[in-house]
Amino acid sequence: MSQLNERDTLVYKALTNGLKRFLEKNDKQKHFAEKLTKKFNEFYDSASISNTSILSRVEKLASDFALKCSNASLKVVTNSIYIEETRKNHKEETQKSKDKYFYGHKALALSENIFPKENSSQDLTSQNAYWKSFEDEYNKLPDQNFLTYFESLVYLLHKYTWCLPARTETDFLEVSLYDQSRITAALAACLYDFNDSTQIKAGKEEILLIEGDISGIQKFIYNPAFNGQELQDGIARRLRGRSFYLNLLLKTLTDYLTQKLNLYSINVLWATGGHFLVIAPNTETTKKKLNSASKIIQEWFWEEFRGALSLIIADLSVNMEQLKNFSVIRSHLGQITAKLKLQQFSTPLEIVDSSLDKAWQSSWVLEMQEDICCDTGRDISQNEIDVSNFYQKEEENPKLRSSHSLNFDRIGRVLIEAKTIQLRRNSEWNIENSKHIKMPKNKAEAEKKEQFSLGQWLIEFPKLKRCWLLSNNVEPVLGADLCLRIANHKNPEISFLSNNKTTSQGFEFLADAVATEKNETGRKQIVEFHKLAGKAKEAGAAEFLGVLRMDVDSLGYVFAKGFTEEKDKSIAKVANLSRMLDMFFTGYLNTLVDNHNLYITYAGGDDLFIVGAWNEVIDLAETINEKFKAYCGNNPSLHISGAVALCKGKYPIGRAAEESGELLDNKAKNLKYKNALAFMNKAIAWDDWPAVKDTAKKIIEGLEKGTVSRSFIYNLLALYNQYIDVSSRDQKKNTTAHLLLVPKFLYSLVRNVTDKNLCIELETMIHKQQAYLSVIAGYAALKTRSNSEKEKLKGVNDEQLSPK
Repeated sequence: MSQLNERDTLVYKALTNGLKRFLEKNDKQKHFAEKLTKKFNEFYDSASISNTSILSRVEKLASDFALKCSNASLKVVTNSIYIEETRKNHKEETQKSKDKYFYGHKALALSENIFPKENSSQDLTSQNAYWKSFEDEYNKLPDQNFLTYFESLVYLLHKYTWCLPARTETDFLEVSLYDQSRITAALAACLYDFNDSTQIKAGKEEILLIEGDISGIQKFIYNPAFNGQELQDGIARRLRGRSFYLNLLLKTLTDYLTQKLNLYSINVLWATGGHFLVIAPNTETTKKKLNSASKIIQEWFWEEFRGALSLIIADLSVNMEQLKNFSVIRSHLGQITAKLKLQQFSTPLEIVDSSLDKAWQSSWVLEMQEDICCDTGRDISQNEIDVSNFYQKEEENPKLRSSHSLNFDRIGRVLIEAKTIQLRRNSEWNIENSKHIKMPKNKAEAEKKEQFSLGQWLIEFPKLKRCWLLSNNVEPVLGADLCLRIANHKNPEISFLSNNKTTSQGFEFLADAVATEKNETGRKQIVEFHKLAGKAKEAGAAEFLGVLRMDVDSLGYVFAKGFTEEKDKSIAKVANLSRMLDMFFTGYLNTLVDNHNLYITYAGGDDLFIVGAWNEVIDLAETINEKFKAYCGNNPSLHISGAVALCKGKYPIGRAAEESGELLDNKAKNLKYKNALAFMNKAIAWDDWPAVKDTAKKIIEGLEKGTVSRSFIYNLLALYNQYIDVSSRDQKKNTTAHLLLVPKFLYSLVRNVTDKNLCIELETMIHKQQAYLSVIAGYAALKTRSNSEKEKLKGVNDEQLSPK
């Protein structure tokens, strides 16, 4: 291996010392510790650390980041959260769950094996298998040079040490060994540079926190067109391409910044949901490099997106001790970001060349064109028009599409069978047959290509000197600096290492499960939205799409105030929680969507947007809620709300997403405790949903057997509209019924239900569910609408069923 400099050695020790201690204190794994130590010494002996106090200081600080625990079982990070509420026994339930659930010693995988278990004892047989797998994969790490080895090792530690408690010389800690190790290493790098005699300190504070926030994501994904062209085939592919592109954009920005600031990958604490946080040394050199890199990024953003997307980069100087209470730091960063958002569009005016002639040639100036892209609504150049016409020359009524639109479409196609995302840190990448795998710049280039490759696609960020190859190859491609294996439902065990010893290797969670079908050539393609609506009809239900939006309730408050213990408020604990939540949405969610008539448009951070056959979307929302509770160790302080809007198969999906979002904000999250599903223009607390669904199922069974008349459904809707008054904050307790409701309901029940036992059951069930009569009746009506049914749902208006 190559010779290391002092900083590399320091950072490497900081990353691996925790694991060494964990192994050395475990009698059954000492042989592995000895093997790792021997391997580590190849680096340790290559350089000495003159300033050992840096390592001692960061390790001492890291040990203060978490509470001590009694054994080698890691408590569930989500159960460190407690939100004060007025629910009965809420505090007691939270404390019980905190001391009850633990992670097993399991390699990271997209299955319920990573869910917390009630029993803290570890099975010896499974532990031996766990350490054996760790050792086998460690032997495969590429080790041609230190950075390749180091970058790959970080991913391996993520896979195997996410479930272990951090370890000091004497104690176990209530924080993941992986998060503790990477933050310790990041701080060591920062402190080394801050204390470097050749560096000028930017203040007394040692750390510079750099936060990035991409604005405009929702409109970028949900509203790609404003002129009705969403109705045509192919929008599903382009939406998927847009979502993936945003993930790649975030990775590109963080990779570019860490290289410019001379940092390591572990200095990126998180990069998800349009946000990233980087830990850097607070030196004048760092600030100068940050300003230079930010200017290049901002110019590229304006040139590429013309304001449709923008990036705010905020920075804050802090001392090491302040990292123990990250809630305060997060609040300060939020204030800085909010102020910068008010100034974001003043940047182009500041950078334009002062010379008038040159100014009008600058990329900061919007050059108006005669034609616009039907997908993005932006002006397109003559070169883009030529390329668009060339690739759509066989279509009857071709529409003008920008290079962005064609690019997103191609990404959506290639993603179906993609296995890796590979990075080259260069402005160009001359791959074999590259003329078939990237977007042409003009008609001449397009004519040389004739057709795109369906197996690979190159996504270029030339101004940031980054190229990403989306590929169906598992092995690294020649010239790649980093090969990330996609971790999804097709790779649930998260395999990522190959026999290649020269390229850094890791994995990337990607929520990309979609319904597919084979085209006329036998290749897989995404099922279009109107066909997904047809899947509901095939099941005997109404032919509607369901548009699902979900997110974790009050997450900002959770991060700011949820950690009640002082030692639970550290940057390590926040990073631990953020990573685990993101893994549920970007990783595990794939397994719930796979093999269904569903389509993940976007999932990451703490929210999701899924489209599919409405009946399957409703079932999925219920499943996600149940799995999320189990994933969080049944902590009542953490819960998720959702909303389902119904629409026709060719209704503009961006508009449907907005409507679903409005239902989520104005209905589900308007309940007193949130934790609800908004459906049929109504909010139903998740605790009430099983009873609502069971009541509807009883009616459905009666409709199928012929013991319940469909008129009963319409009568229920009429009774609800006429005689029920429900307040918005606590519907069940604040439901007011008119005195005529009961006699009119009983009259309808006797006339329309011929099974006496069912009559008795429905009377009891519906009496308890008065607040949800419209949902019960509407759900039953939609579920039993047969393929041949011509009648309209009398008494059911658009506002109740939301079909568009």
